[in-house]
Amino acid sequence: MGKVCITLYICALQIIQYQQQNQKVIFLTRLRDILMKENFKMIKCMEKENTHFQIQQKTIYLKAILQMMNQKMLKDLITLKTQEIQRKKLQNYLENNKKNKKCYCQWNNKRKKVKRVKNDLKYFISQFLIDKLNIVKCMCIFLYGVKRINVILKNLKNHKGSKNEIIKQINKHSKKLIINLLILGRRYIVFDFRNYQLNKKNQYKQLIKNLHIYFYNQKIQIYLYFQKLYLSFFVCNQFNYLLFCFLYKQSKNSQYFFAFQFIIYNNQIKNKLILIKQIHTYLIKMSTREELARSILETERDIIAAVQKSKAYENSISFLKRNIMKGQITLRELESVAPEQKAYRPLGRAFILKSKEDIKTELEGIMKSNENDIQEYEKSRQHFNKKREDLEKVFKENLDKHKQLVGSH
Repeated sequence: MGKVCITLYICALQIIQYQQQNQKVIFLTRLRDILMKENFKMIKCMEKENTHFQIQQKTIYLKAILQMMNQKMLKDLITLKTQEIQRKKLQNYLENNKKNKKCYCQWNNKRKKVKRVKNDLKYFISQFLIDKLNIVKCMCIFLYGVKRINVILKNLKNHKGSKNEIIKQINKHSKKLIINLLILGRRYIVFDFRNYQLNKKNQYKQLIKNLHIYFYNQKIQIYLYFQKLYLSFFVCNQFNYLLFCFLYKQSKNSQYFFAFQFIIYNNQIKNKLILIKQIHTYLIKMSTREELARSILETERDIIAAVQKSKAYENSISFLKRNIMKGQITLRELESVAPEQKAYRPLGRAFILKSKEDIKTELEGIMKSNENDIQEYEKSRQHFNKKREDLEKVFKENLDKHKQLVGSH
């Protein structure tokens, strides 16, 4: 799917920022504001980056993803606000009338619905959006679920120790975090190594080895390694397959690989991946439709150019044939002329006398040269006719494909 590239800064300083904030910030409204502001910024960044993919493909993928994200975000936020207002009204009503059991049942059911909507929305955000400010919260959503996010963040905010103590608290959950990031690299997100060349296997293998060192040392260096990486929501099967094979060779006998394998083949994640496959197919259809439209226009231009060239060669062939016919007529007329007679040929203001034999040789030479030219023009005309036929076949095939895509879409 183009690519929507967002820099991933996982660092302890970002977690300390959450500690310094005393006020509680609403997660959903904040992310909505970030989405509405960052749309135009990301498009400009994509236009500047010319590596790995074309700019036009990137903008197509980016616009499609942002449209889907904004539509679902706004709908869910509207439902949340309306349900919260109704919940507050019911709560006030219950305080006045505590004996009414029906109202209590209604309030309890609506409270459960609000929780479900919040959980779905947080999962959607964690699956498709990784923001610079809310990166820690998104990772916690992936790792521990919606219930444990608030507990972890409260512990970080209320913690009054030094930086080293905060880092120790993070390192308790480091194994799960790194396994989860590998799952993101395998299924959801492709790592785009800007500072490394993917064609050379040794260079990107060295960087992945640095990640494996973190399995055993459990240090905060992993955050520095991920600062140089970029995340994108475009699925590249080839690179994911290489990364999976390399992990299989490196960590075949370790317990981390078994956890990694178990999470990949879990039924819950398979159900979640259906949505990503649908979006991937939708984006491919959009890109193929535009590519087919461009190819159809290009084939039309090529067909027109081939027809024009073949017509030009036909006109030149007919002109040369006329000259040959005129030469043959003049030769027939020369036979009736006596050999003693001579013809005048103009040369400026003077005339030159030519004999009958000289005129014959001159006409025969012109006719031979015309015949040779006709043979060459015939070959070129046949070449352009074949080219036109091939282009017409391609044109029909592309039209059929375009009609099928439009019908399925």
